[in-house]
Amino acid sequence: MEPSELAAKDPAFMSAVERNLIAGAVMCASDESGDARIFAKKLAAELENRGVEIHTDCKVTDFVSQRGCVKGVSTEKGGFSADRVVLSSGVASRALARKIGMTIPVLPVKGYSVTVPIIDENRVPIASCTDLKHRLVISRLGMRLRVAGFAEIGSDEVCDTSRAAAARDRLEELFPNAADYQSFENWTGFRPMTPDGAPIIGEAETLKNVWFNTGHGTLGWTLSHGTAQLLTDMIAGRETALDVKPYKIKRSYVSDRLG
Repeated sequence: MEPSELAAKDPAFMSAVERNLIAGAVMCASDESGDARIFAKKLAAELENRGVEIHTDCKVTDFVSQRGCVKGVSTEKGGFSADRVVLSSGVASRALARKIGMTIPVLPVKGYSVTVPIIDENRVPIASCTDLKHRLVISRLGMRLRVAGFAEIGSDEVCDTSRAAAARDRLEELFPNAADYQSFENWTGFRPMTPDGAPIIGEAETLKNVWFNTGHGTLGWTLSHGTAQLLTDMIAGRETALDVKPYKIKRSYVSDRLG
């Protein structure tokens, strides 16, 4: 849509449109956004209501096996027996995979987010939006406004305040007076990226009944339901809704289009 159409659809963009900051827009009517933390807490509560035991702050240090089959895991708080183990540990998956003699192509890519408190809801966009020029995603979380983006290869946990400030400045440029931009919260986290961007789903070749569900990159929550269903069907030996070949541990990580 044209900038004027965007401003008519969502008045929060009016200021940016008037200053010629927007060339045009594409609206995805089915897009949604949410608070992953709230979702995770409610999911955990529902699982506990159904009898599931959840152990937090319980780092896995190794796998326990017998005759080529997993029998459980060792943790900093003791051992746990298991018939099957799902390895879904984000950027830590690579180190855990080495424990069973496997190397998986999952590397950390650092991203940034800046969150500010909303002071004028009428100046906040009604839906999540993506700034393609600056590669930033903007989303409302209750009475907070968040901008996230950037990609730094490596595992350096230091927050580059200049990068965070650049994201915050762009947010303020697009939506002036929408939030208190001086009361900001910077955050960095690591995306578990694979070379082709697709997650790794499947059984380990070196230890039976260890399953991978990792490498979701920037789309962890987005893909979580689908990959969980796919993995469940694989473990149960059922027919899967999708072809699992693109998600195999051993696959070609170079697109045919690139040669």
